[in-house]
Amino acid sequence: MSKYISTGGRRNVPNGPTSATCGGLVFWFFALALACVAAAAPQDESPDAGPDSADKPAEFDPSSTPPVTVDGSWALLKPHGSGFQTSIPGPARHVPKTLNPLPDMEVKVDMYLVHTNGGEVAFVVGWHDVQEMPESGEKRKEILDGGVKGAMLNVLGKMTSHEHIDIAGNPGRDFSYTGNRNGRDIAGRSHLVLVGRRVFQLSIIRVATVAVDEAVAEKFFSSFELTGDQE
Repeated sequence: MSKYISTGGRRNVPNGPTSATCGGLVFWFFALALACVAAAAPQDESPDAGPDSADKPAEFDPSSTPPVTVDGSWALLKPHGSGFQTSIPGPARHVPKTLNPLPDMEVKVDMYLVHTNGGEVAFVVGWHDVQEMPESGEKRKEILDGGVKGAMLNVLGKMTSHEHIDIAGNPGRDFSYTGNRNGRDIAGRSHLVLVGRRVFQLSIIRVATVAVDEAVAEKFFSSFELTGDQE
């Protein structure tokens, strides 16, 4: 495996945290992604749109709403020096961010987003580096589990599935969830993969009443590959 080094400005922190910091970083990663979903998705009609709308919220009938599909316009996302490539359903928007999980720490987060279905679904790919190389399986477990916990705290949600995965010998997590953000019910599925010091994050985040075709989701997650050119 290549030797991975960190990117972006960072300061060394004695006894730097692992799971706590990663949980905080994934928390803000999801905050950014969810904010983008909220900004792009059309808002619900106002309560006075109909005489009974305030008393009778519309019920979701899955059979009446076809799952989101993709028209074939998949693109290969391979950012220079990122160490990965993956397929994503359309041109992606780059959203870089520098976070400060601790007063003496700066961490660069890179995120790419594609919105579909009028902004109600977001395909998100991102990554950041943890402060120290996790040398043991226990430390890697702490980072990944801390990331899952941070994600769930962000959406105040309920986990509906959770399993350990392996990508080319690197540990990861696959988890699905429901939750609420700014009064809107959401649902999603995410992968976290730890490669050296780098945590890769892939997510499909959607308005809860919108389904995503299973074949589309599987293509998105399964297309992720490591390229070995990480900087």
